[in-house]
Amino acid sequence: MGRLAGRDQPKSVLIWKEFERLGYDAVTLGEIELRHWDLLPELMEQHPIPLVCTNLEQLQDGHWAPLGEKYLIIDADGVKVGVLGVISESLVSAHIVRATNEEIRVLPPMEEIDRLVPILAEQTDVIVVLAHMEAQAFEQFASLLNGVDVLLGGHVTRRDEAPLQIADVIVNRSGTRGQALASTRMIISPHGEVIDFGGRNAILLPEYPEDPVVLEAIAQANRIAMDQRKDEHKARPRGATTGQ
Repeated sequence: MGRLAGRDQPKSVLIWKEFERLGYDAVTLGEIELRHWDLLPELMEQHPIPLVCTNLEQLQDGHWAPLGEKYLIIDADGVKVGVLGVISESLVSAHIVRATNEEIRVLPPMEEIDRLVPILAEQTDVIVVLAHMEAQAFEQFASLLNGVDVLLGGHVTRRDEAPLQIADVIVNRSGTRGQALASTRMIISPHGEVIDFGGRNAILLPEYPEDPVVLEAIAQANRIAMDQRKDEHKARPRGATTGQ
C-alpha cells in the first residue's frame, strides 16, 4: 500500500490501542486508518472500540454494509446523545479505494446526516457529529447542518480557543496531532434543548506531564517503523522507487 502506509502502521496500531484503553465513547476513522485496510479487521476484533462511520461502507458478500455503526446513542448522565461520524469524500482518494480492492465506498456526508438526524431526533436529546474533513470546508459544512447540535472537527489544522457557534451549531476544533485537549460543556434542559455552552481547549504544554508508559509505547512504535523502513530499503532493487 505504499511507503506512507507502512511507515505509519505501527503508530496507527498504537493509537487504536490507546482509544481502547482510554474508553472513548465514539471514534470515527480517518484516511490513515483506511490506508491500513488489511489491518482493520484484526484491530476491530482484538481491540474493540465504539466505531461510528456514518458515510463509510464496506463490501461484504457482494453487498454494501456499514463499516462500524451508522450512529451511536450514548447515555451521558441521563442525557441521550446521538453520535454520527463522517469523513470528507475528498480525503478518501482513488488510491486508497484501490488499495482496499474497491471494498470501501464513501457516501455524501451531508446526505447521510440529513437522512439519520430525524431518526436520532426521536431517540436523543443532543446530536453530535464527529467530522474528519479539510479546514477550508469545515465552517461551510457547519453552516449547512440541520438538526445537529454539536460539530467536533478532526483532521483540520485550526485550533479553537474554546467552543464557538456557527449558525445553529456548536463547533469545536482541537487542532492536530493531539497537541491540545478540547472540552465542550453544555447545559441541557429537561426538554432536550441546549440552553448554554462553554469549554476550554488547553494546549498540552510541558507542565502537563507525559505518561511514561505511553512514551515508551511511542518509542517502541517508532523503533518498529524504523526497522520496517530499513527492511524495505534493503529489499528494494537498486534504482527502484516506492509510490506514495
